[in-house]
Amino acid sequence: MLARIRRALKGSPWSREEIQEFIELSETDLDAEEKSMLSGVLEVSETQVRDVMVPRSHMVVIDIEEEFEDILKTIVQSGHSRFPVIGEDRDEVLGILLANDFLRYFGTDAARDIRIRTLLRPAAVIPESKRLNALLKE
Repeated sequence: MLARIRRALKGSPWSREEIQEFIELSETDLDAEEKSMLSGVLEVSETQVRDVMVPRSHMVVIDIEEEFEDILKTIVQSGHSRFPVIGEDRDEVLGILLANDFLRYFGTDAARDIRIRTLLRPAAVIPESKRLNALLKE
């Protein structure tokens, strides 16, 4: 413990393992949840995007040709806020529909005439092997 204090005073960087050990052995006012959260922060740099991605088969998508009522039903049932909008198949992602952008038209006369294509945001293509911390920086 004394060596760690000296190192901290000298300004020498700590290794990930030393920080993790310090968190685990800390007798400060950190509760179990806070310690878990801090440990999770350290794990982010080791995590790849593929580890947090939703499998394609579990994605809730909206077909570009769907009617307003069907899209509304999908949004309400899923509880998600972002939806990939697809063309002819799941590999053809045309963009991302935000529920807020869509729901703005709910209950208005424009709801029947809204063209989903005009509401789409660009979809980012991210390699599965990318580190999560690098993606968060971007």
